[in-house]
Amino acid sequence: MNRMINLFKYIDTIFGTPVCYFFGLFNKKKEVPKSETHNILIIKLMAMGDIIVFLPSIRALRKRYPHAKITFLTTPAMVPVLRHIPDLDEIIEFGIPRDVTPWGFWHFIQKLRKLKFNVAIDVEQYYRLTGLIMWLAHIPNRIGFDVSGQGRNTMLTVSVKYNDTLHEVKNFGKLVEALGAEGPTETISPIFNPHPEEDIQQIKSILPEPAKTIAIHPGTSATAKSRRWAPENFAKVADVLANEGYRIVFTGAKEEEPIIKNILSYAEQNHTNLVGKTSLNQLLELFRQVRLIISLDTGPLHLAATTDTPILGLYGANTPIKWGPFGSQNRAIYHGPFPPCTQQQYGRVCKHPEGYHMGDITAQEVIDITLEMLKENS
Repeated sequence: MNRMINLFKYIDTIFGTPVCYFFGLFNKKKEVPKSETHNILIIKLMAMGDIIVFLPSIRALRKRYPHAKITFLTTPAMVPVLRHIPDLDEIIEFGIPRDVTPWGFWHFIQKLRKLKFNVAIDVEQYYRLTGLIMWLAHIPNRIGFDVSGQGRNTMLTVSVKYNDTLHEVKNFGKLVEALGAEGPTETISPIFNPHPEEDIQQIKSILPEPAKTIAIHPGTSATAKSRRWAPENFAKVADVLANEGYRIVFTGAKEEEPIIKNILSYAEQNHTNLVGKTSLNQLLELFRQVRLIISLDTGPLHLAATTDTPILGLYGANTPIKWGPFGSQNRAIYHGPFPPCTQQQYGRVCKHPEGYHMGDITAQEVIDITLEMLKENS
C-alpha cells in the first residue's frame, strides 16, 4: 500500500499542477451563499492527524448549519476515525488504486455528480487531485487553501490563504469561517465512539492502575522515518519512569513491532508491549485512562489529544507550532531548524537520515519534563 501511495503522490505532483492551472482558466471566483440548505462535501483523503485536527471545524460547521447534510470523502483506511462523529451524515470512500485508474476515477466522479453537492471544502494542503475532484463533480461552491505553486487555488471559488504560523487546527478553522462558521475552540473535539463495554473492560484489565501508567508511542509511518527517536533514548526514559513507580506501556501499529523490540532490547526493566494488540477504539480508550502520554509526531498523538490526558510530543522535521498536540495541558520539545525541514504544503519533505533532527532531544530532557508534567497534573 505504501508503494501505491508513493505512486499516487508522484503522479499528483508531476501532473496535478498543470492540470489545475488548465481548469483554472475557466473558473470564476464568487461568494459562498449563506444558505441553510447546504449539501456539503468535505474532502481529506489521507493523514489521520490531519483529519483529527479538523474535527473542531466539523463541529463548528454543524453548529452554524444544523440542517445541512455534511458528507466526508476519504480513503478506506481513514473511515474508522470518522465513523462515530455525530456531526457527519455520511462517509464516502475513495479507493486507492481502484478510483485512481481512468475508468475508476470517471465512475467515481459520476457518482459524486448524482449526489448534487452545492458546497465542497477541500481540507488538503498539498495534493492537487482533491481540487480536480471538486471541479469535475460540478460542485458550484469550492473552498480550499491557496498555497503558492500548487495551482489548486485557481479552481476554487473561495480561496483561503494558508498561514505557516498558525497551528493546523486554526488553519483548518479558516476554511469553515469562509462559510460563516466560528473558528475552533482551544480543544479538539472528542471522537464520539460508542465506548463498547468490552473495549473499556479490555483496557481496564490491561491497566489495573491507570493513574500509575504512562503510555509511550514511539513509532511513525514508514514515510516519516525522519521523525523517529533513538531506541536507546526511549528505553532510558521508560526505565527511569518505571523506577519512579510508573508502569510503562508501549503502543503502536502491528508494522511497528520491530521498533518496539529494538527499544526493549535496550531496556533494563520489563515494560508492557501493546503494539498491534489494540483496535483504534481500544487505543483511544487506553489514552483516556493513562496518566500521561509520550509520543512522536504521528497520527495517534492527535488521537490522544481528543482526550483530557496530558501529552508530551517529541518533534524534529515538523514544528509543533503547526503540529503540536493541541490543548493547554500538552507540551512539545523541538530543537529542529527554522523554518522546519518538512513543509509538506510546499512539497518539501525532510530527506535527512532517520532521527537526524531528533538527535538534539536528550533522554534526560524528556524525563525532566515528564516528571514536571506529572507533578503539575497530580
